[in-house]
This record gives sequence, structure tokens and C-alpha cells, in this order.
Amino acid sequence: MRASWRPPASASSAARAGSSSIEQASTNGTVSLAVLDAGTGRILIRDTTAEAGIDSFAVADGTVRLGFQRGVQGACSIPKHGAACWMRIARDGVLPSAVAALPAPVKACAETYRAGRAPKDTLSIVSFPVRLTGTAPPTVEASGPVRCVPTP
Repeated sequence: MRASWRPPASASSAARAGSSSIEQASTNGTVSLAVLDAGTGRILIRDTTAEAGIDSFAVADGTVRLGFQRGVQGACSIPKHGAACWMRIARDGVLPSAVAALPAPVKACAETYRAGRAPKDTLSIVSFPVRLTGTAPPTVEASGPVRCVPTP
């Protein structure tokens, strides 16, 4: 199995060799991504990133390793609803348990909204570092810090 991907220019030359990607912008401020098997075109991994995108990619002995900022569209505003919104996003099942257990990023969200002059009731997009290993399904390691931006 050989996965294909086009990492950012900042990635190592070994990771960039012979790779391609599928990314498409979303109207909610996150970006869909897919890792494909270069031989079959089969989708190995499907996920969403934040604007920061992919920060690492490697394939060794048929094992895919992918690092990125996962972007998750919330159905509420963390600056407006605080910890209750964070719990709602966690309850919706879109956060890995290690991230859901972190404190609500209320202060960080409020600062980002203020800096961007976004209305306090704008839906929140949260992002956090993720490392995926393998496929079918991949092993997920996720942690903080959690970032927060208003939906564009």
C-alpha cells in the first residue's frame, strides 16, 4: 500500500516525493482532506483540517503517519455560551475523548473573537493537534492546545 498526499512546502522532501492530495474548501471554515492509495485511488483517511492544515506526513513500510490541526465546526458560540457550548461540541461526538476532557477554551475564544471583531454569537470552529497512524481505521492521538476561531 502506498498512500498519496501533497504536504506543505515546509514538509521534508522525502514526504513530498511522489505524493498528491485532495483538499476542498468548506463554507464553514474547515477544509476536507483525504489520503488516497496511489495504486487504487481508494480513500484511506477522510478528515477535516483547520486553516493551519497538515504539518507532517510519512509512509513507512505501508503505514501512513499524518499530523495536522483537526478543525471542528461547533453548533454554538463558545464566547457566548462558554463551557456549555464546549460540552455540547464534546457531546456531539466530534472531539476525541482526550480533547473533550480539556478545559473549555472560553478565554482563548473570547480573545480571538475580540481580535477579529467577530460578533460574540458567531458559531465557533475549534482546532487541535492530531496524529493519525495507519488506516482502516487509523489510530488517533489528539491533545491540546485547543484553538478557537469564529466561523467566517
